[in-house]
Amino acid sequence: NLLNLRGHTKSVGRCAISNDGNFGITASNDTTAIVWDLSQNKEYRKLRTYNGAAMKAASLSYDGSYALTASKPSPRGKTLLLWNVTQGDILRELNNTHIKQIRCCKLSDDGSMALTASLDGTANVWRSILNQNSTPTSTKLSHPCPSSHGLIECALSVSKSLGLTVCSCGVCCVWDLRDKGKVMSFLDTSDGSGATFGCGLSGDGSRIVTASPRGFTLWNAPEISPLIRFPTQKTSFSLCVCAISTNGHCVAVSEHGKGLAVFEVREKRRLRAIATRDLGNLWMLIKDVMSAVFG
Repeated sequence: NLLNLRGHTKSVGRCAISNDGNFGITASNDTTAIVWDLSQNKEYRKLRTYNGAAMKAASLSYDGSYALTASKPSPRGKTLLLWNVTQGDILRELNNTHIKQIRCCKLSDDGSMALTASLDGTANVWRSILNQNSTPTSTKLSHPCPSSHGLIECALSVSKSLGLTVCSCGVCCVWDLRDKGKVMSFLDTSDGSGATFGCGLSGDGSRIVTASPRGFTLWNAPEISPLIRFPTQKTSFSLCVCAISTNGHCVAVSEHGKGLAVFEVREKRRLRAIATRDLGNLWMLIKDVMSAVFG
C-alpha cells in the first residue's frame, strides 16, 4: 500500500526510510525536514533549518532515533545538522567544508558515521559524530570526475566499511572507509550514454545498482564487475533514479512517463509496477525505501 503523506508547503527533493521500516524523513524546499511515523501514517517530528535555507538532503539511523539533514549553503552556516529525533533537538552542527550544495547525505545505522556528496565534486566521511566528548573527524574524498560534474548520489554499507559515490557523468567510485577513504575501484557506469542518474548499495556492500538513460545495471562490488543489465524497452523514455534492497535481491527504478517498477534480479523478472501521474513523487517513493520493503 502507498501512503499519502502531507505536511510540506513546497516541493520535496529527498527522502529516506529507517532500516527498521518504521520511520521516514522528507527534505523540502520549505526549510523543513519531516520525520514520519509510517505505522500511523502521520507526522512524528518537524525539523526546521536555523538558517532559513531549503532542506536538500536527509537521512535516518536504523530505528529513526537520529537524523542528519543538509540544507542549501547559507552565510548563517548550520547547513549540516545531526538531530535527536525523539526530542527534536540539534545534537551538533558538523563543520561543513563543501564549497557547493550537498546533494546527498547518508547516516549509518548507529548514527556514528555519515557520508556526504556535494555538487563541488567531493564527498566527506564523518566519524564519531555522536560522541559529545570529542570533535568529529572528517575525511575528504576526491572523486575522479570532471570538475564540471558534481556528485549526485552516495551510499554507505551497513558495516560502515564501504562507501559509494557517483557523478552525473557516470563515474562511480567504491571507497574503503576503513583505510582513510582509499579508492578501491571506479568505473564509467553510464552505459555509453554519458550520464548516470542514480546508484544504490546493498546493505553488505556486495551489490551496486546504477541507472542510466539506457537501463539499469547490477554490479558486483567492490570490484564493480557487471552482473545483470536490464535495458530499457523503448528509446523514448529513460530511468531517472534507482534503489536496491538491503539483501541485494530487489531493485526499484522509476521510468519517465511510466512510474515505479520493482525487479527481482536473481530471476530477472519484474515483480510489480506502479503507475503515477505525479513523477515528482517517484523520487520520494523509491529513494532509500527498498531496505524497508524488501530487506
